[in-house]
Amino acid sequence: MNKNTIIKLIAVLAMCFLIGGALVACKGAAGPAGPQGPQGEKGETGAAGSTPELTIGANGNWFADGVDLGVKAPSADAACAEHDFAYVDVVKHTQTEDGIVVKACKTCGFAAITTETLHVMKDGEIPANCLEAKWVGSFCEICNFKGEGKFVGEALGHDYTKAQPVTETYNGKYICVDGGMLVQHCKLCKDIQYTTVEAGEYPHTIYNWSLIGQPTEDNYGVAFGTCTICGADEYLDLPLINEWSFKVLEVVDCGNDGEYEYTYVNADRNLNLSFKLDIEATGHKLDGKNYAEYDMDADNSNGVVVPYWYGTADAAGRLSAHSIKPFAGQKFSCGEIQSGYFYCEECKDVVNIDVYYDHNGKTEIVTDPTCCSIGSKKVDCDNCPFDSFSESSETYGVLVDVPALPHVYLYELVETTIETIDEEEVQLYNLVGTCKGNGAACDPSNDGYTKILAEDIYNVEKKDVKAANCLEYGQVKYTFNKLGADRKYTETVLVPKTNHILNGKEVEIGVDNVVEGMTTATPGVKAFTNGAFKDVVCEASVEAYFVCEYCSTVEGAESVVAVTITKAHTETNVRVDDSNPATCEQAGSKLFDCTNANCNDPYGKDIVGSVPALGHDYKYVVEGNDDDGFKVWQVCQRAECQSDDCTCAEAKVLVGEYDKLTKIAEVAPTCYSEGYTLYKVVIAGETNELKIVLPKTNHKLAGLIQGSPKFNAEYVNPDNGAIYSTVPGIKVFANETLTCDQTADGYYECEVCKELVNGVKVYQAHVIKEVIIPSKCESTGTAKCANGDHEFTTPALGHDWKLDYEVDLENGTVEITGKCKRTTDACVAEEEWTFDLPDPADGADDEEDFLANGSTYYAKPVLVKAANCVEPAVYALTVNFDKDGNAIAIADLADSVVFITVTFEVETEANGHDYENALVLAVKKDEIIDEETEETATFYYMVQVCNDCGTYKCVAKYTAEQYATYLESLKNA
Repeated sequence: MNKNTIIKLIAVLAMCFLIGGALVACKGAAGPAGPQGPQGEKGETGAAGSTPELTIGANGNWFADGVDLGVKAPSADAACAEHDFAYVDVVKHTQTEDGIVVKACKTCGFAAITTETLHVMKDGEIPANCLEAKWVGSFCEICNFKGEGKFVGEALGHDYTKAQPVTETYNGKYICVDGGMLVQHCKLCKDIQYTTVEAGEYPHTIYNWSLIGQPTEDNYGVAFGTCTICGADEYLDLPLINEWSFKVLEVVDCGNDGEYEYTYVNADRNLNLSFKLDIEATGHKLDGKNYAEYDMDADNSNGVVVPYWYGTADAAGRLSAHSIKPFAGQKFSCGEIQSGYFYCEECKDVVNIDVYYDHNGKTEIVTDPTCCSIGSKKVDCDNCPFDSFSESSETYGVLVDVPALPHVYLYELVETTIETIDEEEVQLYNLVGTCKGNGAACDPSNDGYTKILAEDIYNVEKKDVKAANCLEYGQVKYTFNKLGADRKYTETVLVPKTNHILNGKEVEIGVDNVVEGMTTATPGVKAFTNGAFKDVVCEASVEAYFVCEYCSTVEGAESVVAVTITKAHTETNVRVDDSNPATCEQAGSKLFDCTNANCNDPYGKDIVGSVPALGHDYKYVVEGNDDDGFKVWQVCQRAECQSDDCTCAEAKVLVGEYDKLTKIAEVAPTCYSEGYTLYKVVIAGETNELKIVLPKTNHKLAGLIQGSPKFNAEYVNPDNGAIYSTVPGIKVFANETLTCDQTADGYYECEVCKELVNGVKVYQAHVIKEVIIPSKCESTGTAKCANGDHEFTTPALGHDWKLDYEVDLENGTVEITGKCKRTTDACVAEEEWTFDLPDPADGADDEEDFLANGSTYYAKPVLVKAANCVEPAVYALTVNFDKDGNAIAIADLADSVVFITVTFEVETEANGHDYENALVLAVKKDEIIDEETEETATFYYMVQVCNDCGTYKCVAKYTAEQYATYLESLKNA
C-alpha cells in the first residue's frame, strides 16, 4: 500500500468515525459481544458493544462491517517478509479497557482489526499542539499515552481564523437583519468559538458602493450600496472633501479650469470611492499677481479695481497698475468707473475689467499709513482739476485717504502636541506669524499683530519662491499635512524686506540710524562733509551715509542711506596679535598705532583691533583618468586646516569653476566630432592634465537640432511629409523660383559647423503685412501680404477644445463634450460627440485571451482589483479615437493623430463561494429556550466554511435527538 492509499484509508475512516467531534463506529454485521456498557443516567443497563467484522469483498477490497475500505486485501505474490503497519484508532484504548484498532500494511495491503489492551510504547517526541506543550520521552504510538518524560516549552495555543458572520441561517434569516452568530475555528484542531449578535448589531456587507451625493469642504456626501447578504439598500454619510486623498488630473491656470480626482477609502465598510472635481481658473495675471486677489478700493465695493494694486511698493502700499489701458477712443476719468483691459502676463490674452480711476499726479503725504492705520495725502491731480494743495500750511482743503498698509508677518513653527499617526509619534506644529510692521512698528495690541496661518500640521516643507530685497517683499511656500486630513496643503506668504546692502551684506540699522560696528574705515561708507570732522575724537559717533548696492540698480529708487557710525582710528604700524591670530573660519585680533591728533587713547599706541577670518586658501587636486573620468577637488592648504580636527571639508569643483584652472588647449565640437577642453593643474611640482569632453553637436537651424522631435514638428509639411522651413536664413537653390504658397528645394548653413545642409524644402508662406479681418475659431480672415502687397485668406483657427467624456457601457458608447478654451475672440462654442466603443473580443480568442493579451484596439487590460467570492474583478481599458470617431488600432497608434484617449473600467464575474468541498463544523449551543416549546434545550448548528474566503453558511439546526439521528445517517452512508 503506497502513501496515497494509506492517506485515503485514514480519510475514509475519519469521515466514518469522527463527526462533529464525537467518535462512533461504522455500522456493520454484529461482532462478538463486548464488555457490559456503563450505567446510564437513568439507571438502565448499557447495550452490549460490538467489534467490527473484517471481510474481503467481491472486488478484492477489505470491508469493515460491510463498508468498503478501499484497500486491496493481501495476495500470495504481495506478501511481506515483515509488515510495515499504520494504525487507525476506532475506539482508543486505555490502560484498563480494550480499544479497537485497524492496522494495515503500507507495503502489501494486509489489514486486520484488533483489540489492544497494552500500549505500544516508544521513545521520541510528540509535537506541541493547541493544548499541550511538546512531549519528550516515552509514549504509546497508538493512542499517545505518555509514560516517562516531560513537557518542554509551551502549548501552541489555538490559531483561530478571523471571526466571520454566518451570513445565512438554516431558516433563511440574515445576520445583518435578524442577528446571528460570528464563528471562528482553530486552524489546527478545528476547535470552534462563536459569539452572537442581536438584530441590527451587524452592519450590511456592501461591496458595490456608489457616490450619489458629492461632498464639499462644507457639506457631507452620501454613498449608496446594496448588501450582498440580504439585498437591503443602505445610505452612508461620507466625510468632508478635505479628508479625501486627491491627485491633479489637469493643472489649473489663469484662463482654464483644472481638474482633481478625490478618493476615499474605508476598509471596514469595503468602501473605495472616487470622483472628479473641476477647479476654477486661478485668474489672469498682472504685475506678477492674480488681479482678483488684490484688495479693492474701499469706496467701490462692487468688484472694480483702482489703477493701483494694493500691495507693498509705494508709501500707500500699492503697486502701480498703469498697464491697465482704456479702449480705443476712450480715456479714464478720475472718480468714474469705466471699462478697460490688460494683457495677461501668463496666457497673453486680453482681459476686460472695470476700472475706478483714482487721482494721480503730484502728491504729498500728510500722514504716513501703517499696517495699523490709514494715512492721508494732498493731491494736485494731473488727470482732473482736483487740487487739495494750498498756499496756507494750516489748511489743505479735502485730503485724500491713503489706505493702511498690509501686515507682513515673520512666520515660525511652534510646537503643540505629539500625536500618533499611522502608528508613529508625530510632532504637531502651529504656523504662527508675528507682524514686523510696515512703515512703522506694528502695535502688539492690534488684532492683526499675530496670525495663526495653520494649526496642527506636520511634515512641513519650506520653499523659497521669491527672494526678498530692500525694496520688495519676498515669498515663501509652505507645504504640509494637517491632523485628520489625508492630503497635502500649501500656503504662500510674504517675507519681510531685507535691510539695505553694503559690501554684499545686509546693514542692520538700529534706533536713530545707529549701525553697530561700522566705522568711517568701512569700505563704501563716507562721513558727511559738513561739520568739523577732524575735531571729532576717534571712536566717537559721526553722521555718514552709504549707497545701497541693490537700490542703486533700480531706476527711480532712492539709494543713499543715512547712518550713524563710529569715527575710525588712522592706523599705522599694524601687526598681528599673537595671542589671538585669525584663522580660516575665526576672526582674530591686531595691534596698531593711531596718528590722529584727537585719538581717545592718550598715547595712541598698541590699540587692539579686530581682523576678519582669513577664509580658506584652496589648492586643486585631480583624481581619475580618461577612462573613468576626472574628479577635481579643492583642499585648503593653510596649516591650521591640515590637522585631524580640520573643519575644512573637501569640496568638489563644479564644471562652472574650471576656469579657475589653467586652460592649455580647447577644441570645439562639431557636427561630426567631439571637442574637449584641456586644463593644467600643478600639484607639488607635478603637472596634471584635466580633459573635459564636449559632446558633438548635430546640424542646427534657428536653435533647433536637425532631426530632433521639435525640429521635425516645426519643419515637416503636413500635406506631403517633406521638410520645409519659413525661418529666415533658408535659401532657395539658384535654379528654383518661389512664390507664396509654393514649396521648392532649398538649403541652409549650419549654425555650428557653418557647412551647407540640403534636403530641406523651402516653403514660401505669406508674410502678413496687415490684418484686414482677423481669423476666428470658425471663420477665415483676410490679410495683406508683404510679398507683392496682395491679399490672402488666413485659415480659421479652429476650436481649442477642452474635452471631457463619460462612458456608457450599457450601450457601448462614449459621450464626449468639448468646450472651446480660446478666448481671443470670446469663443463660447460647445459641442458633443458620440463614439462607439470597439468590441473587446475583436482580435482576442476568448475572455481569458483578452485579459492576458488585449485585442486589436485595446492594449492588455490593467487589473485594478482582483475578483473574490463576492466581488468581481475590475479591469481598466484604454482606447484611442481619431477626430472622426474611429477607434485607432494599437498597431497604428504611433502614426495616428489622437483626438481623445478614453479610459474606463469593466467588471468580470465574482468567483462565488466554494462550498463544494467545504469544511463542515458543528456549533453546539447550550441552554437555549426553544421558541416552540419554551423549554431549555440543546441545539447543534451545522456550519459550512467557504474554502476561499472563510465565509460561514448555516445549513441545518438540530436538537440533541436530531443531531444523534444525523450522526447515524452519516454512519450508514
